[in-house]
Amino acid sequence: MSIRVQRIGQEIKKVLSARLLRDYREELTCFTTIGDVEVNKDMTHAKVFISVFGSEEDGQRMLKVLQNAKARLRFEIGKEIKLRVTPDLSFALDNSPQRAQRITDLINGNKN
Repeated sequence: MSIRVQRIGQEIKKVLSARLLRDYREELTCFTTIGDVEVNKDMTHAKVFISVFGSEEDGQRMLKVLQNAKARLRFEIGKEIKLRVTPDLSFALDNSPQRAQRITDLINGNKN
């Protein structure tokens, strides 16, 4: 992946993180972060990974909120980042925190 594509992914992450905190505070019933943004080579699509520290239902609900706000978020990205084409967004849950906690529990001897 080129450095430019990585930088655009980082900028998208900044814009989305700021929008989550500012515009979607009511919907954030659990701790939610933008984990990573993968932008394809031609910069027409960006896959956004979100981490939700809560139940599986909280994660699914947050995905639904973001899917419903996709057009607005894409507009905000286009306004903040000057690109020829604003990437289309897709959202996915990043289960890394849950996997890390499970591994920690196994190491510590917890069998939950």
